[in-house]
Amino acid sequence: PVRLLTLTEATSTGGRSRAQAAAQLARSAGRATDGRVAALSVSVETSWADSDNEISEFTAHLIWSSAASELSGAELVAGPGWFGVRSHPRPSASITFGGPKLPEWFDDTLRSITGGAGSRP
Repeated sequence: PVRLLTLTEATSTGGRSRAQAAAQLARSAGRATDGRVAALSVSVETSWADSDNEISEFTAHLIWSSAASELSGAELVAGPGWFGVRSHPRPSASITFGGPKLPEWFDDTLRSITGGAGSRP
């Protein structure tokens, strides 16, 4: 078995996009290799100088802990003084209508879904 760990500098929008791409690629490692490769990806969203000790300890844990393989493919995140697993929001509703023109009810429906203010005057 092989454990592959990718740390991506993600203090910018482009860096966060690269980190998400690395996490997406890591998700297929276990299935594509019949479980021989555990790919771990960490989005480092702080400067190394500010959090080098925490990131180093987190990295060492991911490399040496036998339990870390269970995190293969997860979107791991390290911030200033913390680390964790990022989950993605799921859609709570969808709006479908026919045609390119927005219907009159669209704004009110969107506000009610997002918890925005009530009807406009």
